[in-house]
Amino acid sequence: MKTALLSIHEQYAAKIFAGTKRFEFRRRAPEMDTPIRFLVYVPGRRRLAGEMRVNKILEGRPSTIWRKTRAKAGITKKEFDAYFDGRDVAYAYAIGRVKEYDEQPTLGELRQVIPGGFYPPQYLRWVNPSYLAAVEQVAG
Repeated sequence: MKTALLSIHEQYAAKIFAGTKRFEFRRRAPEMDTPIRFLVYVPGRRRLAGEMRVNKILEGRPSTIWRKTRAKAGITKKEFDAYFDGRDVAYAYAIGRVKEYDEQPTLGELRQVIPGGFYPPQYLRWVNPSYLAAVEQVAG
């Protein structure tokens, strides 16, 4: 299974780990088969909070995606509409298993152990096995 690093704002990451947000919305999606393991970086806290498995990526008109996901969206319709304003296509990552790390490495800790350094992604960054091993070392 491929692994990528994904930045998610704190309020949404908290809902994902609490199980109340079962979809992560994006304006674009990776060209990749699912499942995908995402390491969740929370930029406001400058920490790697945990990971989530995405089992399926839904694609469609924003109105269609909202209709399919609203019960477990973890956001309001107003937030959804603002995020996809002017977009013809919306993506919803269907979240499966999640794991919040007990030890949540800081930005500084990650930069010390990641080969080549750690740089938070603007969108997402695919990670290789040595990168993943370094993350697992500091995240417990």
